Amino acid sequence: MSTNLQVAQAFAAHKTAKSGNAHTNGAEYKLHQSAIATHESAARVSFNWCGFYTVTTAKHLNDIAKALNSKTRFNYAQARDAGATIGYFEYGAPGSSYSSILRPGPSW
Repeated sequence: MSTNLQVAQAFAAHKTAKSGNAHTNGAEYKLHQSAIATHESAARVSFNWCGFYTVTTAKHLNDIAKALNSKTRFNYAQARDAGATIGYFEYGAPGSSYSSILRPGPSW
């Protein structure tokens, strides 16, 4: 059985792995069946909070960023308060960046 960090490392290496409620097919990283990260290109990963602004989701996203050697760090409270739902980060090059795409929630 793998650890969550090992699943993140497998995702970074485009390999499959599973640990508890986290798994990857190498292209997509799922937590509780929700795709929280997807490889978009050789140096770009998109992320999605999937409405779960939790310590657990932030920990998995931070493990993914760490496995990709990115300096990006995720904070669930900041993302929740900013209304960030999806975005992307780039890695592997000097000056790697993080961009959050704000998407408003449904109108009630």
